Amino acid sequence: MRRLAVALLIVMGTAAWADAESAIPVSLINLIATPDQFEGKLVLVEGFASFEFEGSALYLTSEDYTHQLYRNAIWLTVTSLSEVELKALDRRFVSVEGRFRSTDRGHGDLYAASVEVTKIVRRGPYRQLLKEE
Repeated sequence: MRRLAVALLIVMGTAAWADAESAIPVSLINLIATPDQFEGKLVLVEGFASFEFEGSALYLTSEDYTHQLYRNAIWLTVTSLSEVELKALDRRFVSVEGRFRSTDRGHGDLYAASVEVTKIVRRGPYRQLLKEE
């Protein structure tokens, strides 16, 4: 009986783990070009982040941010980070995980789509790091 209970717990734990949704790694270009393919899915995307009043977005490049090319960006809905944390990530290259929404185009419907952010990680300058080693 005890073995059956242990086996049942293992199977239930494995089933719960298997149900956990994994983020789909995708390029910002793919999200913008084929938004219907990713609607409602948990995605992992990289780009140049901006966190401003009415302008929290992930851009393809820093130049897109500088020249306000909003269609080369997705709006970021961030609720889990403080202003201090966002300031540390502002105007940096980051990896963003979150739920993709093709119909939400952010402030003024300016952006290509949006992501409801669950995680953000700053990306380092890898070429510079390789030179230092």
